[in-house]
Amino acid sequence: MQRGPTLLICLTLGLLAGCGSTSSSSGSGGSSGGGSAADYLASKTGEDAVALQQAMDDLAPSCTGPEDDLAGLAYAGVSDLNDHGISSTALEVMAQVKNSVPASAAPIDCQGVLAAWLVLRENG
Repeated sequence: MQRGPTLLICLTLGLLAGCGSTSSSSGSGGSSGGGSAADYLASKTGEDAVALQQAMDDLAPSCTGPEDDLAGLAYAGVSDLNDHGISSTALEVMAQVKNSVPASAAPIDCQGVLAAWLVLRENG
């Protein structure tokens, strides 16, 4: 059961930024021809780019990887939940991931955190 969300996350990240990408987080090196990752995510979800950028900025200290990966995580989470008939937003997904990582913890790979949260959310 856990394989589905993890695979979806990797595929989405691969489409947005490349799984395992090593580029640095910049806030302006997004995936849509020079636009920011927040702008690209906003174009996919219909959410406010400024709010999405703030959510990514809030999440960034908790997660390893570039900003494109955070946008990919959020989009993968929303897509996976929607596929299971659960309405959610990228802002909600990022908030849940952020709340799942202790503030005192060193930055971690948030793909695993999201995958675990998705499994719990879909089953309960």
